[in-house]
Amino acid sequence: MVTKQNRILCPICKKTKNKPKDMYCNKHSLAQKSLKKGYEDWLKAYGIMSWDEYIKNILDFGDLLGILVREVVEYELYFKLN
Repeated sequence: MVTKQNRILCPICKKTKNKPKDMYCNKHSLAQKSLKKGYEDWLKAYGIMSWDEYIKNILDFGDLLGILVREVVEYELYFKLN
C-alpha cells in the first residue's frame, strides 16, 4: 500500500526526499545523475547499448563502483526485472 509517508521517503534508504515527486533522496539522486552521465558518455564513446544492459554490466566494476551508485543500480534492476 502506498501511503503519503512512502511518497516522501527514498525507496532505498528511507530518508526524506527533497521533493515528493523526486524518485530518490538527494544522495541517491546525485548517484543516479552520475550513472546517467556515465551512460551518455559510454554511448558517445562506444555506440549502442541499452540502459538495461548498461546497468547490468556496471555491476561488474565491483569495488570501483560507489556504494550509492551500486544501491541505485541494484534497486533499478530489482524493480525493473520483477
